[in-house]
Amino acid sequence: MASCPGNKVRQQAPSLQEVIAVVNKTRAKSAPGPNGVPYLLYKGYPNVFKKLHKILRSAWKNIKINKEWTTAAGVYIPKEQDSKRINQFRPISLLNVEGKIFFSITASRLTKYLTENGCINTSVQKGSIPGVSGCLEHATMIWEAIQRAKSEKLNLDVVWLDQANAYGSVPHEMI
Repeated sequence: MASCPGNKVRQQAPSLQEVIAVVNKTRAKSAPGPNGVPYLLYKGYPNVFKKLHKILRSAWKNIKINKEWTTAAGVYIPKEQDSKRINQFRPISLLNVEGKIFFSITASRLTKYLTENGCINTSVQKGSIPGVSGCLEHATMIWEAIQRAKSEKLNLDVVWLDQANAYGSVPHEMI
């Protein structure tokens, strides 16, 4: 795909409605980033929220992203109780919520532009595409393949990849 013609990506500063939509989708108890400011501050205090909106608009208009919005704090989360070795931990990065809000709006606009203009092949790309339940779709496809193999007495090979239990989500009882 050399180019994506058609609708243009929205380039105006973030609207109040966009910021509200992003903040409303977040969990109030999500861990804050290095500055320690949680989403709860913006959810519970309208005056602070309005100031955040002004800051986001200013950053957009001036094309100046706060460095703090792109700096993450690395934290290791134990995968199991009494974890002692490094492979028993999952690293996560905590970003300041202000940057996450700003970049969520950017990602949402870009995704909308790409999907509206047919620049994303949703038969392959599933993650973060609105209206596409990739996990459910893939699980259904696997289930149907298993059912067909059983009913027609066919062999079926299924491969589950889980590098060092990175997400702890592979159903190991099926391996």
